Amino acid sequence: MSPEFPPAENDRRGRRFSGFDITGLAVLAVLITVADVVFMARVKDVGSKHSGPVLLAWLLVVGVACLAGGLFQAGRARPWWEIVVIGAFSGALAGFVILVIADPTAGSKDCPGSGPCDTSFGAGAILIGVLLTPVFTGFAAAGRGLGNLVFRRIH
Repeated sequence: MSPEFPPAENDRRGRRFSGFDITGLAVLAVLITVADVVFMARVKDVGSKHSGPVLLAWLLVVGVACLAGGLFQAGRARPWWEIVVIGAFSGALAGFVILVIADPTAGSKDCPGSGPCDTSFGAGAILIGVLLTPVFTGFAAAGRGLGNLVFRRIH
């Protein structure tokens, strides 16, 4: 049984969250996951001194994916609060991927101290997710606004 979500405010047919919506968001999730894993692994390979261009490219790729998610929502006439879901999911996923890729073992390249860095890495991942959520939500909101303009012109 699928969960019941409220219909979109501007959706005249009273459509519920359908399988097509779930599929679109799943494709978005896969794209963002692949981008996170590939770019964060690349940042780890190049080191912190040369990671600026790689991080900028990652931010643009994930930002474009969030923008596409906003466009998708506009085309499906979904409610505005769903852009926050895209931004929060993208931010949380980025924090999780960073947490998984980093090596918290004491004495490793990522944790040069004598004790393990599990707690600090976990807190850092949460902080990164919280800080990136508004950025990615902004990309999704821009996509939603652009999509609304485009679909109003078409209809």
